[in-house]
Amino acid sequence: MLQMCAWAAVALMLFLSYFVVQRSLPLAARSVFLCVYSLSQLAVLLLGGLLTVYDPTDSVVYRHRAAKLQGLLFAEDQFPMVCTVCDTNVSTEAKHCSRCDRCVESFDHHCKWLNNCIGKCNYLYFCTLLAALWTCSATQLAFAVAGITLDTGDWEEQNRTQKALLALDIVLSGLVLLGTSHLSSFHIWLRCQGLTTYEFIKKRRGRRIKAKTEEQKLTIFDKNTLETQSDAVARAEDTEITHQIDISGICVVQH
Repeated sequence: MLQMCAWAAVALMLFLSYFVVQRSLPLAARSVFLCVYSLSQLAVLLLGGLLTVYDPTDSVVYRHRAAKLQGLLFAEDQFPMVCTVCDTNVSTEAKHCSRCDRCVESFDHHCKWLNNCIGKCNYLYFCTLLAALWTCSATQLAFAVAGITLDTGDWEEQNRTQKALLALDIVLSGLVLLGTSHLSSFHIWLRCQGLTTYEFIKKRRGRRIKAKTEEQKLTIFDKNTLETQSDAVARAEDTEITHQIDISGICVVQH
């Protein structure tokens, strides 16, 4: 579903760029816009299509299956990890993706926008796609703002519909630029930390579970403390009542 939305958004932004933004610019700025935008958009389309159909399956899986079909021995001692779902040996850093139903070497994440897994063999393409998408959206946003500000171009007078389309382009390209900037900075930070997205999520989930466990322990401790204090008060009251009874008995005997 998200993949269809992504391609629909790309088509809409292409229409706005070539039929609205570039027509609102003076000739000199139009040439620069068309050059930069067309190259970056071409990269987005090519890389997006490539990553959609790219097979990121761990190569050890195919090698093991090929050895089985040919009746050859496979060096299982070199790859001691086994995926029970794929029923093959896998590399040490592989993870089975339940959505794609395959093991991916150095699994980073499953991208819903591309409907494919990102791992060791296609991570560089993914980062390049982010860079191209950032360049494309930044160019589109900058020239759309210039077009609506300069109020020049082929139109003798920009009507409300044309300005509304420019405003729509500014909103869409701004949202894409914001999202790609956040995602790009996040992956730059992950690279600096030596983590994958999956490892980051696991560590954060582990911290949450640990904090929740500590909170539960604290709650149980407080509850036990309260129960102990209640028992002590009850024992003290029982002792006081017994003492009063004993004194009363003594008083009665003496009387």
